[in-house]
Amino acid sequence: MRCQKHGLPAFGIDFSEDGVAECLAKGLAARQVDLNEIASASDADRFQQMAAFHFVEHLDQPVTLFEQAASRALPSASLWVSVPSDLRPSRYFGDRDFLDQPPHHMTRWASEAFREIGIRHGWRLVQVFYEPMPMRTALWSISVCTPSVLSLK
Repeated sequence: MRCQKHGLPAFGIDFSEDGVAECLAKGLAARQVDLNEIASASDADRFQQMAAFHFVEHLDQPVTLFEQAASRALPSASLWVSVPSDLRPSRYFGDRDFLDQPPHHMTRWASEAFREIGIRHGWRLVQVFYEPMPMRTALWSISVCTPSVLSLK
C-alpha cells in the first residue's frame, strides 16, 4: 500500500489464495503463483526490487527463491529478504519455540548462510539489519529465562 500511496509500481505474488484475495480486496496488484513458475514469466515481469518478507524460512527448498529471483532480476536488482532473527530470545536461550521449527519454519537463517547461498546464485550480501526487540519481549525473556537471585529467609 505504501508503494501505491507514493505512485510506485508494485506487484505481489503469493502461493496463498487467501493472501492474494485479501490484497486484491484492498486494491493491490497481486496474483497467486507457485514459486517454480516465476522463471517462466514474461520479460515484462523482470524486477528491479524484490522482497521476500518472512517467506524463505517456510520453504523446504529455499534455494528455489534465490534461483528464480536471479532468473527474473534486472542487472542491478536488489533482493530484500526478511527472516526471524538468529538473535531472537528463544534461540539465544536455547528454548524450544514451536513456531520456529518444522512444520512451520523449515529452515533458520544467519547472515553467513545468506552470504553463501547468495554467492551460489549471483547475489551479493550487502547489509544485514536487525529489527529492534520490543521492550515487552525483552522483559518477558529476561524474566522467564534468567535465574532468580532472590531467596526467602
